[in-house]
Amino acid sequence: LGKRPLTHSAPFGVSSAEPVDPTFLISCAVSNVICSIIFGDRFDYEDKKFLTLVGLMNENFRHLSSSWAQIYNMFSRVMYYLPGPHKKLFKNLEMLCSFILEMAKRHQETLDPNFPRDFIDCFLLKMLQEKEDPHTHFHMRTLVMSTHNLFFAGTETTNTTLRYGILILMKYPEEQGEVGKQRRGPAGAPFRPARHQLLWASSLHQIR
Repeated sequence: LGKRPLTHSAPFGVSSAEPVDPTFLISCAVSNVICSIIFGDRFDYEDKKFLTLVGLMNENFRHLSSSWAQIYNMFSRVMYYLPGPHKKLFKNLEMLCSFILEMAKRHQETLDPNFPRDFIDCFLLKMLQEKEDPHTHFHMRTLVMSTHNLFFAGTETTNTTLRYGILILMKYPEEQGEVGKQRRGPAGAPFRPARHQLLWASSLHQIR
């Protein structure tokens, strides 16, 4: 894949001491990292399409966590014909898939077999390699759903992990201080520690 750094600054500063829900902000940051891997590019954090994409994913997760979704899973044949909030889930899914399909078609127009830029390019190349195979699983519908699953699963799990990490640091401020000390190094000097030197930070990984 094309090699590009994944680090990118995000305008997530909070200017007041009021309580803040970081769910959407973290989702934007995580989704943009996934965008760089899947689409080979990032979106501006104020881009309307990108904010809609993140909003639809967060809304779908809330619907999937609701009692309506649980009832649908048990009685899908009946619930399919009944009105309710579960209908919104399918509408959102359709919008997400339309967005992904649009991006995939753009990639098809600029595809370079000698320089795959991202996940979609690699998938498209595999589609070309197996286009004569009637039993291949590499086709456009699979590409759209695979991309959707990467977005949905990757964003939500990472988002939840980071929020739990923030809650732990808020509950134990002394540990928060130790993590900061290990990151800064001795006497606040510039420091690039190895993984085994970040004992406190590494312990936070256990929340996964």
